[in-house]
Amino acid sequence: MTQVFRSDANVTQVCFVTDDVEKASAYFARLLGLDPPTEFMKAADPALAKAVYRGQENADVMCKIAMFQLGNIDIEFLQPDGRPSAWQELLDAKGPCIHHIAFASTDIDGDLAKLAENGNELVQKGDYDGNTGQYAYVDTVPQLGAFIELLQDY
Repeated sequence: MTQVFRSDANVTQVCFVTDDVEKASAYFARLLGLDPPTEFMKAADPALAKAVYRGQENADVMCKIAMFQLGNIDIEFLQPDGRPSAWQELLDAKGPCIHHIAFASTDIDGDLAKLAENGNELVQKGDYDGNTGQYAYVDTVPQLGAFIELLQDY
């Protein structure tokens, strides 16, 4: 079998997409005996994120976020706002589910090129809030049931 992605890639995050981030994250917290989140983040402002969704530049993508840090992995909950995005796309198709598994990248463009050669299309990408890094979602939904996300800090 030909290697497509780096064997040294570290999983940094598992993300769930939901239509109610407060309810889903409170349930998860209760399962683990943790305090539920009281503060929720939002995706970077679209003008700052320079988001691209399915080829559309400056895409107006937005979501509400809850995060849990468990050891060396983050568990993320996302609630899209109803506008077209990779988040809304999967929520509409499958309901609440695992949205992506994220891998740290030191060469996001190189990793995206390798995945594209394998037939895995870039669905959405953009900068983190504060312009401290970049994310990219690659369509592996037909094969894995969820996206792969690449994360590269600047």
